[in-house]
Amino acid sequence: MGADKEDKINSFAAAYFFIQGVGTLVGWNGVLNGLGFFSEHFEGLFKVDFAFPVAVYFANMAANFAIIPLSKKVSLDNRVSIPLAVVCAIMGIIPVITHIFPNATGFWIVMFCLFILGFCNNIFMSSISGICAKMPGYYFGIFMGGTGLAGIIMNVLRAISLLTFDSLEDGALIGVFVYFGAAVMILIFCVFLHFKFVKSDIYDYYMMKSRRQTIEYQEVMNIQDSITTPLSEPEENTEMNFTTLFQVLGKVKLYVGLMLLLYIQTFMMFPGVMLDKPIPGMKFDWKVVSMIFTYNLFDTIGKFLTKRRDLFNKCCITALVLARFWFFFTFLIAATTMNVDVFDSTWFAYVNIALFALTNGYATSALFTLIPEQLQTNIEKEISGFLGVWGLTGGIMCGAFLALPFANLDVPTV
Repeated sequence: MGADKEDKINSFAAAYFFIQGVGTLVGWNGVLNGLGFFSEHFEGLFKVDFAFPVAVYFANMAANFAIIPLSKKVSLDNRVSIPLAVVCAIMGIIPVITHIFPNATGFWIVMFCLFILGFCNNIFMSSISGICAKMPGYYFGIFMGGTGLAGIIMNVLRAISLLTFDSLEDGALIGVFVYFGAAVMILIFCVFLHFKFVKSDIYDYYMMKSRRQTIEYQEVMNIQDSITTPLSEPEENTEMNFTTLFQVLGKVKLYVGLMLLLYIQTFMMFPGVMLDKPIPGMKFDWKVVSMIFTYNLFDTIGKFLTKRRDLFNKCCITALVLARFWFFFTFLIAATTMNVDVFDSTWFAYVNIALFALTNGYATSALFTLIPEQLQTNIEKEISGFLGVWGLTGGIMCGAFLALPFANLDVPTV
C-alpha cells in the first residue's frame, strides 16, 4: 500500500472501525436497556437509573488518568483486546449476580462490576480513538457511526427478547439471559476482529507511518537529544506524556471544554429524568426500550449529519451547545406535570428526546472532527483522541453526579 492510496477507504479497515464503534457502547447500552430487570430486582433499595451511571462514569474518569501511564507499559494492541475481554466477562455475570442476590449485597457487587466495566470500556474506547487518529479522518466518522448504532442494536435485541420470552413461564428471566448473552457474543466477535486487524497490511502501514512522523516531531522539539528510536520499536516508546498532553490541551481547550459541557447537559437529564416521564398504559420495560431507542436513533442521525463538513464551525457548535440548556426546562416540566397542555403529552416526550439526542450526536461528532483539525503532527492528533474522550467522559461523570438530586423528583403516577 502506497501513499497514493490513502484517499481510498479500505473496506476491511472501515468494517473494523465500525464494528469496534459498536463494541465500545454495547456494554453500557446493554445495561441501559436492561434497567427494567435491575429495577425490579433492586426495587425499594436503590433507584438504579440514577445510581448505575455514577459507577460507570466515575470509572470512566479514573480511566482518563490511567491511560497515559498504561500507554507506556501496555501495547496499543493489548489496550484494546484485554479491556474488551473484561467487559465481555462482566456482561455475562451481572445478570446472574442480580438474579441470585436481589438485595443490597447484590446491588453493591453489581455496582463494583459496573465500575470495572466503565474503566475497561474507557481504556478500550480511548485506544481505538488513538488508532483512528493515526489514520485518515474518514475512519473516525465510521467509528462514530458504529457507536451510534450500538444503542439501536441493543434496543432491538431487548425488544426481541421481550416479545419472544415474556409470555413463557420465567420468560422475563430467560429473555434477560438471552439478551445479555447476545451482547457477549458481539464483544467476542470484536476481540476476534481486532486480532485479525492488527495483522493486516493497512494497520502495519499506518502504524509505521505514525512512528516515522513521531520521530520527525521529536527531532523538531528536542534539539539537544538525538533521536535513536528505530522504527521497529514498540508503540509505547513514543513521547506521549502528561507534559505533551497539557501542551496539546492548551491548543484545543475550547473544544474539550465544549465537549465537557455538552455531556454534563446530556447526563443530567439522561437516563434518569428522561425515564421519570409517566407514559400512561406502558410497562416500564417497554418505556425504557422505546425512550432509549428514540435517543439512540436520533443521536446516530445527528452524528451522520456532520458528514457535511461545510455546515459547522467553532461558532455554530458553541451556540448549539449553549442553546441545549433549554432542555433542562422541557425534561423537568415533562417529568413533573400532569394535565398540562403539550408538556404532559406522550408525543411531546418523544419529540423532546429526539431533539435532545439529535443535537447531542451532531455536536459530539462535530467536536471530534474539530479537535484534531487544530493540530499539526501525528502525535498531537493521537493525544487529541484521548482529550476528546476525556471531555466526553468527564462531562458524563459530572452530569451523572449532578443528576442525583433529581432522583427525588415529585413524579406523578398514572
